[in-house]
Amino acid sequence: MKPRGDADIVPASDSVEPTDPVEPPPSDDQLDLTILHTNDIHSRIDDLGKVAAFINSERDAVDHSLYLDAGDIFSGSPVNDINLGEPIIDILNEMKLDALAIGNHEFDYGQDVFAERVWQSSFPWLSANMTVDPLIAIEQPEPYTIFEFDEFDVGVFSLTQNPPATAPSGVVGIEFHDYVDTALAYQEVLEEQADVIIALTHIGYSDDRRLAEAVDYFDVIIGGHSHTVLNTPQVVNGTPIAQAGGYASHVGKLSLAIDAETKEVSHVQGRLQSVSQFQETDEEVQAIIDVWNEQMDEILGIVIGESETGLTRDGRYERDVALGNFWTDAMAFAADADIAFTNNGGIRDSIAAGDVTIGDIYRIEPFDNQVMLFEMTGEAIKDVIKFSYSRDNRNQIDLQSSGLHYTILTNASGQYVDVELELEGQPLDLDATYLVAVPDYIGTGGSGYDFQGTVLYAEVTPMTTAMIEYGEFLTAQGEKLNYGSEGRIAIEVDPNAGSPVGEVIGSTEQGLFSANKGVMDASLGNLYTDAVRSKTNADIGLLNGSSVTGAIPAGNITREQIEALDVYRNKIVVVETTGARLKEMILAQSNYHRQVDVQASGIHYTLVKGNGASTFADVMISLEDGTSIEDDEVYKVVYNDFMHNGGHYTLSDSTIGEGGFVWEAVAEFVESQIEAIDYVEGKRISIYDPSQPVDPTDPDPVDPVDPVDPTDPDPVDPVDPVDPTDPDPVDPVDPVDPPSEPKDDLVVKDGKIFVSNEMVNRVQDSGILELDVRSEPFTRHTTIELSSEQIDDLIGKGAIIKVVSSTVTVEIPAAIFEMGQGAVTFTFDEVNEEEFKEELSSGPGILLSTIFDFTLTQGDQILSHFGEQFVTLHFQVDEDLLTNEDKVHIFYLNETTNVWEKVGGTYLDGYVSAETSHFSVFAAFEEEENIDPTPEDPSHPEAEEDDEDNQDSGSKKGSDEDRKLPDTATNSANIALIGVILFLVGFMIILMGRKKLA
Repeated sequence: MKPRGDADIVPASDSVEPTDPVEPPPSDDQLDLTILHTNDIHSRIDDLGKVAAFINSERDAVDHSLYLDAGDIFSGSPVNDINLGEPIIDILNEMKLDALAIGNHEFDYGQDVFAERVWQSSFPWLSANMTVDPLIAIEQPEPYTIFEFDEFDVGVFSLTQNPPATAPSGVVGIEFHDYVDTALAYQEVLEEQADVIIALTHIGYSDDRRLAEAVDYFDVIIGGHSHTVLNTPQVVNGTPIAQAGGYASHVGKLSLAIDAETKEVSHVQGRLQSVSQFQETDEEVQAIIDVWNEQMDEILGIVIGESETGLTRDGRYERDVALGNFWTDAMAFAADADIAFTNNGGIRDSIAAGDVTIGDIYRIEPFDNQVMLFEMTGEAIKDVIKFSYSRDNRNQIDLQSSGLHYTILTNASGQYVDVELELEGQPLDLDATYLVAVPDYIGTGGSGYDFQGTVLYAEVTPMTTAMIEYGEFLTAQGEKLNYGSEGRIAIEVDPNAGSPVGEVIGSTEQGLFSANKGVMDASLGNLYTDAVRSKTNADIGLLNGSSVTGAIPAGNITREQIEALDVYRNKIVVVETTGARLKEMILAQSNYHRQVDVQASGIHYTLVKGNGASTFADVMISLEDGTSIEDDEVYKVVYNDFMHNGGHYTLSDSTIGEGGFVWEAVAEFVESQIEAIDYVEGKRISIYDPSQPVDPTDPDPVDPVDPVDPTDPDPVDPVDPVDPTDPDPVDPVDPVDPPSEPKDDLVVKDGKIFVSNEMVNRVQDSGILELDVRSEPFTRHTTIELSSEQIDDLIGKGAIIKVVSSTVTVEIPAAIFEMGQGAVTFTFDEVNEEEFKEELSSGPGILLSTIFDFTLTQGDQILSHFGEQFVTLHFQVDEDLLTNEDKVHIFYLNETTNVWEKVGGTYLDGYVSAETSHFSVFAAFEEEENIDPTPEDPSHPEAEEDDEDNQDSGSKKGSDEDRKLPDTATNSANIALIGVILFLVGFMIILMGRKKLA
């Protein structure tokens, strides 16, 4: 039990190497408890033999130990999912797991299977905040369990995500309750029965922090759900919080020292161990894994077709994508539907170019969802599309589509205005009825969807079966599984839409924008931070850049407009912090994001670059009156709950006040202003590069805090790259109006860079066409197009196409292309590190560069592999992070395994260079080092807490009235029982069919 005095709790520290065996200091009057912990395994069984060997070794070395898992053992691997979770239960039984927190994915296979797996388990499934109807198959779980050791007792108390992110049918008859209220209700009984109290939760890191702030009797919180990698525990309100990433990438070890007399925990030490470093394997556990894998290898390896393009899910929140198009076409084919939809949250991975196997299909759709068939009116379909885009004010694409082409029309703030719907080239008839196939996850209400219409078939066939059979059908027709983005889905700004309607509470003459937030204070950021500071009377107001997004066009401001811009509903938190911690946080986050990240009120700050490097060496901060921020001085700061709960943003372990939503404070502030709200950007935050010459047109060149007036007519000034009067400031890919006239042989038009014929003509035989795009108005997304004639000319000359950007240079031999096959497009996207947070957490070492996603096409074909030709990559590395030049290499992300694989390379003068014969996602790493990644940022559209929108899996039964498709409809419960046999029979039929064709 947590001591009432000050416990010796060791906070997170970069000085502790995860591989070092750190133990509490020995003492004659203390007892020791070792806890090994995992979370979010998600059916990844292949490495559990190594995990078991490590856990057994650690447990054998101590007198008192426990192995705990914080939930989500199901959904994510074909071997486990086809067998509805039975393999991993067998394995965890052999690993002698002591207790499991019930995760949201434990409901994925349906309530009957849930009950069977509980019965199969030799360990308890725990959840204190579930109340279960006695009429359903699931029994009421125990809220906690007590482990009795000779000298002390340990209570393990558990919480489950509320509400669980799974299909509604999986949790029918179950109520889920508030985390804090539940924990407080059990405090007295737990303290009576246990000396040490552990909270084993599956609610996510942010909610674990909130739990620790509100409940003070837990000695340790071991969490799951958010897949957060905490190399050492984070201490909140005196309570250490631990979490071990996900997908069996890490094992956590906690060492607790317990006072022998008082039985109170006096010392907590923790670390993570990367599973990739394990050498030993437990033979008994590995034998179980091998048996299950061998049973399924033949089935999962069956090839259903070949894709030359690959089937990617990338970009699915902005448009239709290759995998979404294949997926929904398969659903429409299986159900004979006019239209098919699938939600983006259910598309779990991409499929690389090459053979497409049954294993690939189960990997991208691990939830066992059924295809469900509705009869709906055009009007009802339109309502669903509107909801899909605007739900929870997310303002992003969620439904991939077959049959129906749709274009979302928005206003300047990105809010839904209308949608254009077309079927077979004609406008959708809103009064007519159509057959619509959807996953039963959303068809039964998942993610808040409401499909109004008649359910014709509740279970047509499993989604996996639909894709397998469609892939085999296309292959039998002699077709490849080649797909791309086809223009089925688009987002366009309606220039006539204007601002959102609603209650007018203020006005702006110039408009308020977030476009400049990466290089200075943005006008929208100034408004937000002024508002929260005014609301709380704080000394300083801060907001992370991801929470300041969008635009308020010139004109009236409405309350509804302010509310719509706050997609993530962040709340106000007030803390006290020192000047030293404030500087540390701003500098660390600016270096992590490699740009201005924190918008501010009440202070001015300047980020100082270090000797021309891409990172910042220092930050200079002063109050509004010019007084310097003092390291030892304490300041009252207001920020949002994400920042407070986000680990690296956190300024204090405790709060001195909390308020309502940020947007409410902004609306209140706007309403209180008498005059129009306008700001001159660049007055509060700036970037200073000592290596750059001073702009002679700058009216105040000596002031590093105010180097450039953002209305300066000199747009080439690197400190002021974006024109705040840009009529399209909300487009993060194109913050500056692109020029339409040639500039140094390059023409920018429609978001692409075109090369002049004169420039191509000047290239000599075996020469180089060097395209320097560093001065072009693109930041994260650059596309270069060469015409068919230009490519043919360069092929004939044996030329090299060299593209030079600010952080990467790419050399492409023209010989990789073919004569007469069309124009060539080269795209390189700078990838937000949050998109690969999970992959980076278990990556090869320290990330030293920007992550790039390279795409190369000729005509309508994506060129993923270059045969015997090689493309040369030169990545700029962050030298401030570099410790060993010999360990610097370029890696690519294997989209099939989600593992970073080495390309190789040589480091010289700030760049690492290597050759590759294919394109995908690349980055530079220094090997064999471990880093503590920034916690997940929910302000990023793809960085929702794990599976927030996903997904049902499991045996879902329709009512007796549900009509079944003759011969083709399949009950998923029957699939669960005889799936393996059916696949083996199908395999034999395929072989016989091929013999007949031969």
